[in-house]
Amino acid sequence: MAFRARQSDGLEVVIKLTRGRNSYPVEQWVYEKYDRAGVPTPQVLYYCATLPTIGCPCLVMTMINGIPPFKTDEQYAGLFGEAGELLGKMHSVKVLEQRFGLGAFLPSAEAEQFDSWLEFVTTQHSYPESGEHLSRYGLWPFVTGDRCLLGVKIASHRFRRVVNHGDFGPDHLLVRAGKIAGVIDPGDAFIGPPEYDLAHIALYISGHQMAQLLSHYPGEPDLEMIHVYAAIIALHKASRAHQDGHAARASRFAHLARGAYQRVGQLDALSHGSELPIGLPPGRNIELDKTQR
Repeated sequence: MAFRARQSDGLEVVIKLTRGRNSYPVEQWVYEKYDRAGVPTPQVLYYCATLPTIGCPCLVMTMINGIPPFKTDEQYAGLFGEAGELLGKMHSVKVLEQRFGLGAFLPSAEAEQFDSWLEFVTTQHSYPESGEHLSRYGLWPFVTGDRCLLGVKIASHRFRRVVNHGDFGPDHLLVRAGKIAGVIDPGDAFIGPPEYDLAHIALYISGHQMAQLLSHYPGEPDLEMIHVYAAIIALHKASRAHQDGHAARASRFAHLARGAYQRVGQLDALSHGSELPIGLPPGRNIELDKTQR
């Protein structure tokens, strides 16, 4: 739960409370590192693991005024190039502990830890179960199982380990006056390949915008692996949506998963400046819903 408030000195703040997983130590740590890397973020003012009388974790931080860039029209021309530059700064954050799991890189982490990247990312996205569920309803026509294409590609992926935001999308970017004013909600951060964050945002923006983002992202990300992770993320979102009775959302994400999957094995190099096969067509937007994780 998040509440907007104003302090006695007039400062606007956001008060966050949770009775589920306490991601606030991760969020606090990541905000501090992002700030040092030149990424605009809220400033954490207060954290308490157990708030008196209420008995739940609490995080208080400064309010960033802005709106998420949900639209895919010319109003946000150039914005996703800036997002690519910011993501490069986010991926420059260094960590000592390179363990796999949500927030497992914190020295005091109490979260579940995994022996491998494959184990973590497939558990996180209920794979191959998500594909098997969709297959039963005709939404996923490909083979699933331990030795399926996506699992093999992920197991063989050798990558530069970075701190992933974990939920990098338009709902966690705030825009003001045509510029990105802040990056928020990194509570699901984890160690993994940079291609994961790139895949996640690709599911919510157009192919042209994704090409713009990649053209400003430093380094040479593996385009094929972006499609691999886009497929596994979209499968999970489609499966969750279908199980919760959101048929239209399930169909859209299943369509994105199929498109990304069909390009795996066909992509040898990154072509900057051209529209990518992943991403939504211009003028389309998937409505974001944090319950559909």
